[in-house]
Amino acid sequence: MASSSGQGLNSSSNYRQWLAETFDGHEMLDDELSDNNVDGNGNLINQSDQSFPMTLEPGEPYIGMEFESAEDAREFYEMYGRRLGFTIRNNRTRRSLKDNSIIGREFVCSKEGFRADKCTKREDRVLPSRPATREGCNAMLRIAAKDGGKWVIYGFIKEHNHELNPNKIPPRRSHRIAFCEDKKDLKIRELATELHREKRKSAAYQEQLQMVLKYIEEHTQRLSLKVDVVSKNLRELESAFNHGFALDSSITSGLVKADTGSGLAKEGYYGCGRAWLLAFLGLI
Repeated sequence: MASSSGQGLNSSSNYRQWLAETFDGHEMLDDELSDNNVDGNGNLINQSDQSFPMTLEPGEPYIGMEFESAEDAREFYEMYGRRLGFTIRNNRTRRSLKDNSIIGREFVCSKEGFRADKCTKREDRVLPSRPATREGCNAMLRIAAKDGGKWVIYGFIKEHNHELNPNKIPPRRSHRIAFCEDKKDLKIRELATELHREKRKSAAYQEQLQMVLKYIEEHTQRLSLKVDVVSKNLRELESAFNHGFALDSSITSGLVKADTGSGLAKEGYYGCGRAWLLAFLGLI
């Protein structure tokens, strides 16, 4: 939200350092550091010490006006323009040479500048060019970041070189225009960090999956070997019985001499045969 405290930047040295960091020489004109804002020693005068013109309209921007955020400043300037009959757009963003943080923004009238000649003088153009929408309007608003996180207006040109008609302003496309690049940069960094984290998790899952597949493959090979051994033994056993293979003589003689009336012969026969079969198949 806007603040009517009217305080300027903290010091003239910080203000001039900000200009030196961000704006080229041809950009530091009277609209940025006018005689009205500088005393005889070249120091920036706080707006609270100045007498504002009596013609200042309610809700009109002025040098030294403060906002909680750059987005609030843009919102204020856009609503101001809609009341008067013009729309605005982002023009330039200034970053600090120290940490690359955003320290300045410029909003201009949508009719600022002129259409490039390449758009109107193309020889291969099929359709007629659209009507010109830029007329070289100089109206603009510049804001700078202050210590403490607030933003202050330090440049403002009110006059337009074209007709202002509030009835011709198109409706807003959204309730609040999200333009703050520092928030976008933060979101991009968060998404990049999350993507890196997900890639690491995916690599770990792939490694674990490869280990499981390798274990399954080794286990399958062991089972295949056991199946081959059992199949081979079964074929040998079948071949032995087909050729009249007899049991070991000691087992056979023991079974013949056993007491058939007590049922021990039958149990001993099957017990010895089962043990021999399991041993032969390689299962014990």
